[in-house]
Amino acid sequence: MICLVFIIGCLLAVVSAGDVPQAYTETGLISGERLTVNKRQVDAFLGIPYATPPLGDLRFRKPEPAKPWKGILSATKKPLPCVQTDLPLADKLPFNYSGSNEDCLYLNVWRPSKYCATSSPKCSAMLPVVVFVHGGGFQWGDSALFLYDGSNLAPTADVVFVTFNYRVNIFGFLSLENSELQGNMGLWDQNLVLKWVRANIAYFGGDASDVTLWGQSAGGASVGFHAVSPHSKGLFKRIIMQSGTPALTILNVSHRRAARITAIADAVGCYDRRRTLMDQVKDLLSCMKRVDARKILDAVSAEKPLNQFYPPTHGDDFLPSDPLSDDTWNHLNTKELFTGHTANEGNFLMRNIRRSAPVLENILSEDYRFITTVVLSVMFQIPVSSGRQIVKEYFGDYNEKHKKKKVLEILDDMFGDVVFNCPTMFFAEKASKQGIDTYAYIFAHLPSTSPWPNPRGHIQGKRILTDYADVDAFLGIPYAQPPVGDLRLSRPQPAKAWNGTYVATEFPTPCFQPDQVLNEDARLNYSSSSEDCLYINVWRPASACANESVCETVNLPVLVFLYGGGFQFGDSGLRVYDGTNFVARTNTLFVSLNYRVYFYGFLSAERPALPGNMGLWDQLMALKWVNRNIRRLGGNERDVTLSGHSAGAIAAGLHALSPQSRGLFTRLILQSGTPLTMIVGLSYSGISKFINTAVTLGCYDTGRSLDAQISNVIDCLKRLDHVSLRTRMAAVDVKRQMFLPVYGDDMLPFDPLNGRNIELLHVKEMFLGTVRDEGSFIVYALRAAMPYLMHFLHLDYRLAVTVGLKFAFDIPTHNGKSIVQAYFGDYSVTHDDETIVDILSKLIGDAMFDCPTNLFAMKAAELGTDTYRYLFAHKPSYSFWPDWAGIAHGCELPFTLGSLRSFKSEPRFTSPSGKYGDEMRNTEASQEDESFMEELLQIWSAFVRDGRPKIPLSDAEWPKYTAENPEFVYLQPSNYTRGFGPKKERCEYWRPFLLKQSKGASAEQSSLQSDTSSTGSPQPAKSTRSVAPEAAPKSDVRLELYSSSYTLEPSTVLFTLFAFIIWICMG
Repeated sequence: MICLVFIIGCLLAVVSAGDVPQAYTETGLISGERLTVNKRQVDAFLGIPYATPPLGDLRFRKPEPAKPWKGILSATKKPLPCVQTDLPLADKLPFNYSGSNEDCLYLNVWRPSKYCATSSPKCSAMLPVVVFVHGGGFQWGDSALFLYDGSNLAPTADVVFVTFNYRVNIFGFLSLENSELQGNMGLWDQNLVLKWVRANIAYFGGDASDVTLWGQSAGGASVGFHAVSPHSKGLFKRIIMQSGTPALTILNVSHRRAARITAIADAVGCYDRRRTLMDQVKDLLSCMKRVDARKILDAVSAEKPLNQFYPPTHGDDFLPSDPLSDDTWNHLNTKELFTGHTANEGNFLMRNIRRSAPVLENILSEDYRFITTVVLSVMFQIPVSSGRQIVKEYFGDYNEKHKKKKVLEILDDMFGDVVFNCPTMFFAEKASKQGIDTYAYIFAHLPSTSPWPNPRGHIQGKRILTDYADVDAFLGIPYAQPPVGDLRLSRPQPAKAWNGTYVATEFPTPCFQPDQVLNEDARLNYSSSSEDCLYINVWRPASACANESVCETVNLPVLVFLYGGGFQFGDSGLRVYDGTNFVARTNTLFVSLNYRVYFYGFLSAERPALPGNMGLWDQLMALKWVNRNIRRLGGNERDVTLSGHSAGAIAAGLHALSPQSRGLFTRLILQSGTPLTMIVGLSYSGISKFINTAVTLGCYDTGRSLDAQISNVIDCLKRLDHVSLRTRMAAVDVKRQMFLPVYGDDMLPFDPLNGRNIELLHVKEMFLGTVRDEGSFIVYALRAAMPYLMHFLHLDYRLAVTVGLKFAFDIPTHNGKSIVQAYFGDYSVTHDDETIVDILSKLIGDAMFDCPTNLFAMKAAELGTDTYRYLFAHKPSYSFWPDWAGIAHGCELPFTLGSLRSFKSEPRFTSPSGKYGDEMRNTEASQEDESFMEELLQIWSAFVRDGRPKIPLSDAEWPKYTAENPEFVYLQPSNYTRGFGPKKERCEYWRPFLLKQSKGASAEQSSLQSDTSSTGSPQPAKSTRSVAPEAAPKSDVRLELYSSSYTLEPSTVLFTLFAFIIWICMG
């Protein structure tokens, strides 16, 4: 399935929406959306109903056409999948289908925009049409998977591209092979789609007489069925069959259909054991149509693996002939055929067999020839005598012995041949003999992003003895190739395999970055940082793995942690992130990793040559490494919680929205950061920053345009030695040193501040929160870095803050005035310096942390994610920050990560006067702090294990956080009280700027947004926006404030801007 990415070309890059396209259908008028993908515009119509929802009496029946609607149907959201269980993709990369639904018969259409005006619901382009049928073994799959997104294919190939949902598993293929229940409902769904295309596709600019039917795996088999079905004749012109032919039905288990439907009906209370099946079939089906769909799925899941498979049948009027009969394929309904398979098809099937029947792998070692013969008989109904001959052909004579690894390799080849390779060849031969133009291929490229395991080698860690339990630590495991030379500023490449044993006992070198200033006399020294830094660390309980084979069966929950640092700083080797104590006390696995930051991780030209987000791609590769390898270390790749702090929390939230990260984790912990925190930084041009950086580094010719020299500029940046690069970058002003994530590439194809995009969230449970005084550390850092800040605020703090809101958050001036008045009171009210600092701290904390956290939590809860909120309200016995800073940003980390003792021995910490170093090392944690840490570890581990935090010292349940009941829990030693909000009223001021409203917003939302519409909502940076980075700067900036006109010199504006941007430096 994953290789399909290379053929569909669904690297999403949706970055802007224009006019609203419309189209007629026979059932009503629909509206879609116009998107820009890789500089091409495409119209997307998503979730068009083609059938009546198959609910109630329509369950287990052929589909009925969709009913007409009045008005305009908005078709801008991909449909929910048809009801199904989670897809265990070869025991890796599980796809979560808990949100699947029986109301699922919808289709999606993409077309190139250039041929169709938005002003007309009719388009006469007459483009070729491609209809794609998804795979999934007839048991899984849906058209909303990012693999099948047509937004890149349609404009690139100049075709109209159609995908759709059809019913799968028991709901799509339950059959008694009689008139009461013939089966093949899923194939009839597909047939109805083809008829819909014939009737409606011309309105979308497609040519109904030039339709290519294309499918992969089970979708490829479906295409073959339509090629012989009398009901699909004339509905398409040519076919493409990828890794699937009708011979997939060699897996048919129809000889047990009666027994299987009896078992399921009995399990859901619909079978009368006193009567025969045929005597009660009508009553049985009537009963099963009333049973909840999930109850039926649970009954199916309780059956033996082979009995959970519901394939198509033959003998009904859709497929009258046996697909394994040679005569069936003598009259194919197509003029051209393109078919093929991948080079190692059998790996996928064999891994699923081993997952479904783990005992098989062990007994194969005893008599693999006999067992293989039995498997061929049971699975494929191949006679024993024939099976023996096949086994001999593959394994050789009986005197030839094979080791277990070789046996599995041979079985991979055998199953690939019998299910995919040979049927593909036979089908191609049959078509060719009929005069059909036939073309075949073998896909032989190994993608860099394959979900199948490819072990890189053995690793050796170290055992750490603790007061609580022993821990095994594997530190500095390479997960990617060093991003040096030509790989600088590029997406990461998987680590190469090594020979022998890799010693993983030391923390990795941090990724290249400048020193991080903590305060006027404390900093973290990063002079030894390096570009060769992409390594991962794993801690596990020593008791979990007596040996490697036992380790793979332990299946402990996994926590993956992303450090903060504003995307400019940070490394996994900081002692505050040491996972030893966390693992010892929670019996889970803890994973941390380095990712590129600063210039190396987030420089972007907003061009395909350098789209940016390298640091996010590093994190994604690390998550894939965990998915492939964590089982060997005692972890469960299906039970992964992604966590992060500050910028790490922002990144974790972005992964929870990104189509690239789907299926790699199931839970989310966000500490002091969410994607909505991206309100800062997105309003600044990545292009102008790129040009400024290139000029500073001597790689840009100001006499030429960016596009004319982009390749030369990037080559120059890759050749610079990092010492001179570091020296030159240190001379650049603070604002130009901020390198942040951007959207518009295939990692983040969407604007994270657009409310509609939060619907992409793909986690089941989320735990998030903030500390009480988030904004104080920012103000403290500003005062330390800019001694004249207080003088500037003292002159006119209202003006300073209003200007800061404009330049830091792109908040229009009149809205900024309202916010300033809300926090500082009427203009007649004056404040002393201490009060100004306190109010400013609250304002920044609300804007950057508390309010984005509240809003993101509410939106997630609305989508059905179980959401839990906390507020850390304990002042530790030791802190870098002065007393007035209160409970500042990051204070909770030593408690939640269990590093209360280890973080004080940080080797990177330097204090020129020695004051802070001595204080930090000599101040013992109080007993209250130690006990509180134990309590918080209980909370965190409960969520990692069960998806719900547990209140210590109490039987009370942690309340779920919702818009209607925004209830959270205060984290205080032995005192876990509940609160509401927090800061609910103040957050209403920020809501319109934190979350853009999509079209069709409620009246309440529209009124919140209307305050910004006249002057322009914040417009984050994106790949296709119009920017003139080389234009000369304006001489001054004029703002209307408090009915007075102020003229601000650029240096003054820049100064204020520094004050509100430098927070990113401090992470």
